[in-house]
Amino acid sequence: MSAMTPAQIDGVLASAEEQIVTQGTADLRVLGFWETVGAVKRDPALVDSSADRIGAIDQAVFPAWAPLTIPILAGTVVAGLATFLGLGPGEAPKRDDIGFVVGTGSCSWLSRLLTC
Repeated sequence: MSAMTPAQIDGVLASAEEQIVTQGTADLRVLGFWETVGAVKRDPALVDSSADRIGAIDQAVFPAWAPLTIPILAGTVVAGLATFLGLGPGEAPKRDDIGFVVGTGSCSWLSRLLTC
């Protein structure tokens, strides 16, 4: 992968900004936006001149990519409960399943409730 010039970086960012203005979103992958982000990350001299634009583009496109968002606290609680209850791909384990106990690291404090 060759290094991008500042002019190339500016061109990709300008294309993304233009698509956002005209279409309300942009296909960042097709535009080469993520490769551009990588190029900026690899060259600290480019960060100051490009970081704010990159952040604004990403923030503008994110709602179209993730139409359902929830507050961080609610997401953390849901993820924690899912982990604790052993929910996820596959069959939900039974309360006395040793895989559930070991998988959640809860054998020590659940040992009175479960057979370990």
